[in-house]
Amino acid sequence: MKSENRKTMLEQFREWKNNDRKGPSEASREAQKPEFTTDTEKPKNPTKAAVFTDFSAKLKAQNPISHCKEGSLVFIGKRSPERQANKFDDTFYLCRAKNGNFEIIDSYPITTDPGTYYLQHPMRPEGCAIMEEGIYVDAYARGLHFKREALVQVGKIKVYRDNDKDNILDMDPETLQEGLFAINIHEQFQVDDVIGADSAACWVFFKKADLQRVLKIVDASGQKRFTLILTE
Repeated sequence: MKSENRKTMLEQFREWKNNDRKGPSEASREAQKPEFTTDTEKPKNPTKAAVFTDFSAKLKAQNPISHCKEGSLVFIGKRSPERQANKFDDTFYLCRAKNGNFEIIDSYPITTDPGTYYLQHPMRPEGCAIMEEGIYVDAYARGLHFKREALVQVGKIKVYRDNDKDNILDMDPETLQEGLFAINIHEQFQVDDVIGADSAACWVFFKKADLQRVLKIVDASGQKRFTLILTE
């Protein structure tokens, strides 16, 4: 009986090879496919793109999509509620403003906050910068950060100043400043799980390859200025 079973299976395999290499399950799937005679009969939007909606109440009240041009690429940062510094616990969303929504192209782990080094050794006497959540229209463009490919600040943004030199992110509204601070978006330099001296307030990608993917899409878009949105 065993030899007969093996022979039967071998014959079935040979039949499968001679039948355009299509097994029964694949053939049946093809037979079940609907036939479309005109383009109008084809299903519309068979897969719906994911959209970003996780804005704070403060930003929802500002209707973020109304600040963005239809079809434009938009950078959205989602800041973790954790106030302990030195972690890549935030998320960068590369989105496209489309049909009243922010369609998500991809997302990556980043930090939107400074590391402990600059919190404890601020570059300015008033303290280390921490970006305030907000909508910064056309505030970023392609450029270099210490001779490395990056997205650089070209428009004004608002920052808090944290000057108590600990490792907790303090965001006191009384310390807010607005201006050009060279708060860029770049890769990490030391390749570590902690931020350290890689950020004095810049957004830093955890993986260099992730930033390279974003820059490739940015370059292909032909867009010159980019709106950045930071939400809690």
